[in-house]
This record gives sequence, C-alpha cells and structure tokens, in this order.
Amino acid sequence: MSKAQLEVAPGETPGLYVLRGEIDLHTAPQIAEISTARDERIVLDFRDVTFIDSIGVWAIVNLVHGSDGHTTLVIKNPSGNVKRTLDLIDLADTPGITVE
Repeated sequence: MSKAQLEVAPGETPGLYVLRGEIDLHTAPQIAEISTARDERIVLDFRDVTFIDSIGVWAIVNLVHGSDGHTTLVIKNPSGNVKRTLDLIDLADTPGITVE
C-alpha cells in the first residue's frame, strides 16, 4: 500500500495555494505548514484534491483556529467526493471558512 501524496504550491496571488492529491493522516502536516502569518485571507484551490479524511479536515479547520480568528479561509473548486465530504460535515458552517 502506498502513502498518499499531496502537493501544495503557491498560486498566482498572495494567499492562494493550489493543492493536488490526497489530504489525510500522512499529508495533513503539509496543510499545517501553510503560513497564516502574512495573509488575512487564505484561498485553497481544491480542483485537483481527490480525497480528504477527518484528519485532513481537522488540519484545515486548525489553519483558521490557529490564527486566533485573524484568518479567513476559502476552499475553491472542491470536486466530486471531496465536495460531498465537505458538505456532509457542514464545513462551510464553520466560522471563518467558506466553501465555493
């Protein structure tokens, strides 16, 4: 069984990150490395994210909670199963997080 992989790349604008792969126990630490220090608004492009589990969701929520409320997070372009997972847990109802 192979480990999941995740690529996190800075986007074209400050605060934008493009993610590719799976967000799970093995890759969630990469989410934690996204710096909220400089940006009040973080946008994660999920177009190429193929899977997310509860640990991945926790890492995303922790980005906002770890910033003492100074950061808002936008998840853009979640596809298929990822969108269903985010909808199922009502992530968009979490203060500071928007799913588009």
